[in-house]
Amino acid sequence: SKSLQVSCADPELLLIYVYSWDPLGNYDRCQAAIAINDFSGYCHQLATTTVFIAGKIMTESGQPAGEVQIDLSGLQPQSVNTDDTGRYVFKQLDKFNDYTILPYSNRNPHEGVTTFDLILISKFILGTAFFNSPYQIIAADVNNSQSVTALDIIHLRRFILHQVDNFPNNTSWRFIAAHYQFPEPTSPWTEVFPEVINYNDLAQDKIDANFIAIKIGDVNGDHQTEELLHWPNHDEWTIAPDLEPIQNLQLLQNFPNPFHEKTTVRFQLRKATFLTLEIKDASGITIKTIQGIYDKGLHSISLHLGSIPSGILFYSIRTSEETQIGSMVRLD
Repeated sequence: SKSLQVSCADPELLLIYVYSWDPLGNYDRCQAAIAINDFSGYCHQLATTTVFIAGKIMTESGQPAGEVQIDLSGLQPQSVNTDDTGRYVFKQLDKFNDYTILPYSNRNPHEGVTTFDLILISKFILGTAFFNSPYQIIAADVNNSQSVTALDIIHLRRFILHQVDNFPNNTSWRFIAAHYQFPEPTSPWTEVFPEVINYNDLAQDKIDANFIAIKIGDVNGDHQTEELLHWPNHDEWTIAPDLEPIQNLQLLQNFPNPFHEKTTVRFQLRKATFLTLEIKDASGITIKTIQGIYDKGLHSISLHLGSIPSGILFYSIRTSEETQIGSMVRLD
């Protein structure tokens, strides 16, 4: 034979005889030793009857998510929690079985959720700002409707004011398999994104069962920092009427609210200013625009909006220095 096949059953050192013939039929032989090395570990995998699954849970910015419950389903169901570095491991799993990894956490729902997140979501809906990743968009969908709308702002505002303690139809944290690539990053719900990792007929160890952690409502990712109402190094935005006036403008809640046909927007100025009042629907379409120069003091602008469909509306006042936003509800 001109070749030699070996298998995992052969010894690591194999002694063989090598023969050589000349054209006249004369031959001779010598003994040789062949060292068989299993560099890939294939034989070791066949020899063992168990495997392990390990991974880590991190935020998009690379912060570890500790104390996340990781559930393993299959023939050996069990649960572990991630450690302070976001890592977890399931050991001594029988080979050639099916396993599913599912992270879960509903801890500390208020952590990192501030008025500034509410402002960013409002700007996103109005089309005046954009998010940098699909994970931010998913974080803004607080009611898990697979869209970001005025209802998310309503739910988030009630949540920030502690009128409710949880998000509707959602948990405090969501987890997406780290290997997943969004086909449309600006519309993460184009297809169902994986919130579990499945292994079928698992034959070898897995060390990359990783997930991206998303803190719902915390679109700016500050869930490990102290909750702030005024965020430095950003445009000066407020939501009426929860905050004290910043700079020159204070926007007050419209009255009445909700309303049927007519409502009044009120605001106060510390100095005479040229400003723009805009009314937009929940999809960001501008319904009405009013501009003018207004003196120092308290002002009221009456709005007749009985001809527009009922629903959530946003009103904003913009000056050369700042912009403030409020919301209103029109009833039939």
